[in-house]
Amino acid sequence: MFKITIEVDEADAVALALTGLSGPMFRQWGEHVSVDDVGFPTIRGFNEAVLYKLDFPALEQGMQVFARDYPRHWADFRRGQADMITGDVFVQCCIFGEAKYG
Repeated sequence: MFKITIEVDEADAVALALTGLSGPMFRQWGEHVSVDDVGFPTIRGFNEAVLYKLDFPALEQGMQVFARDYPRHWADFRRGQADMITGDVFVQCCIFGEAKYG
């Protein structure tokens, strides 16, 4: 097996996360708690006490999980065809390390 590296522009990752956060799927499992001075949101999953910060390190780690474990959504993102479901899966990868909901 070959290991490859693909660069993703930070702005594209942020846009994908914003797409997921604005969709109805996110509101079924999570909520915004606060936003820091830079604009990164803090998120809590319903029925969870843990707070998750959606910052650049979380986006980078989430993108790796997203590309590795969710190839259909990754392909939609790479083709420029990401929708709210794709964004929601990405946000979950960023904060949970997997798509736990939906």
